[in-house]
Amino acid sequence: EGHASATCGVAVSMDGSRIVSGAEDGKIIIWDADTKEIIRCLSHHTDWVIRVRFSPDEKRLASTSSDGTLKVWDVETWELVFDIDDHQGIVGTVAYSPNGTKIASGSYDQTVRIWNAATGKQQTQPLSHDEGVCSIVWSPDSRRIISACDDGQIYFWTAPTGAQLGSPLRAHSNSINLLTISPDGELIASASMDHTARLWSTSTHKPFGRVLQHDDEVYTVAFSPDGQLQLKLISTSNDKTVRIWDVESGKQEDSLEGHTSGTLGLAVSMDGTRLVCGAKDGKVIIWDTDTKEIIRCLSHYTDWVICVRFSPDEKRLASASRDGTLKIWDVETWELVFDIDDHQGIVGTVAYSPNGTKIASGSYDQTVRIWNAATGKQQTQPLPHSEAVYSIVWSPDSRRLFSACDDGQIYFWSAPTGTQLGSPLRAHSDIINLLAISSDGELLASASMDHTARLWSTSTRKPFGRVLQHASGVATVAFSPDGQLVATGGVQNIIFLWD
Repeated sequence: EGHASATCGVAVSMDGSRIVSGAEDGKIIIWDADTKEIIRCLSHHTDWVIRVRFSPDEKRLASTSSDGTLKVWDVETWELVFDIDDHQGIVGTVAYSPNGTKIASGSYDQTVRIWNAATGKQQTQPLSHDEGVCSIVWSPDSRRIISACDDGQIYFWTAPTGAQLGSPLRAHSNSINLLTISPDGELIASASMDHTARLWSTSTHKPFGRVLQHDDEVYTVAFSPDGQLQLKLISTSNDKTVRIWDVESGKQEDSLEGHTSGTLGLAVSMDGTRLVCGAKDGKVIIWDTDTKEIIRCLSHYTDWVICVRFSPDEKRLASASRDGTLKIWDVETWELVFDIDDHQGIVGTVAYSPNGTKIASGSYDQTVRIWNAATGKQQTQPLPHSEAVYSIVWSPDSRRLFSACDDGQIYFWSAPTGTQLGSPLRAHSDIINLLAISSDGELLASASMDHTARLWSTSTRKPFGRVLQHASGVATVAFSPDGQLVATGGVQNIIFLWD
């Protein structure tokens, strides 16, 4: 504790030794992560500090503020290197280029500006937009910038000259509920409240194929894994259907009907032969994806089935419900193996450890609980949180657990002991909707109702790169398989791709 008001931006050094936080009090505080002592307090901003971002080599730190300035600091001395006040409005987003030579800042003055990271000099003319700029991303080669603004458009720019590349791109006409990325990382699927799912190319940033139409809000989308359902997309909707689409043609191949209410949780077996869906009717239905026949209907729940997850070996299925229970099923017989009712509230999220030996469940009772996957016994004491738990992810080695909750904090835990690893990260100023982890386990992404998505180092528990700014709540986030891209979506009706 050191700020006099709510914290906003946060960054963590790669080695985990320093945490930097910005707040509404206009201060930037640098903390020693081990001792929790304040190393330095920087009071140069006169209004909210919205974003703090380390440069790729971590020798500099950039901060943006509601006072309309972008400041760059020397990380060794914490002296102010550049104080840039060229923007004529709130500076809400900043990003270093991957090669570390440039900084891009986006402002409510409807411009993006590109700066030389070594000299602080503006490199091009301001890049003009029709509305305030909410977010910026760089291409991996540092030659292109992609920006988005309040009018729902995405702009593409060449970084060396500042020339606009083509026309801005629009996505959905209503909120995006979920994004997912194909196994090869070439396509993104989006699910929206506008009754559609859509496909986008990650290389061209353009729509791929036709609009996939439902009769009501689309909740989830999932690509089938390589196998019998290769190049298929599965979507679930409040229209009570699960639909299977051919990715290449965009044609609906099947509509799986069996639920009597909106479908929610979705899981597909790795060989593509089985599809499992949970719904508001309290049922879990398993379909044969070849014949489209219902294999089994499990009616053990008394309320919505929110989440369904296969174990890594696909011998078990875990399902979580609003009735406060976690149930584990034998996938061969579909018999109930464990019926766990220890939670005292809605169980909204469940995740198997990568090695398959443990299950973690998160609940509105403000706890995460870790279970032995073989016996169903609780492995540790409940892991307490200050608010309801919304999302859980495991580290690839199954030794750490990351959880996010209603108050915008991210918690780090030792899975073998249930010991909390350091203090929670005050990652966001509002609800965290979803966490995602990169394939190498080095980065954690969080999507929040505070209009941002953020990246964090799992080893240092500190921010990585810049804040991914949106104009409204961010509902979903996903890494590409190679970990080079992050996709976000939310109520802006736009899909954002970030390097």
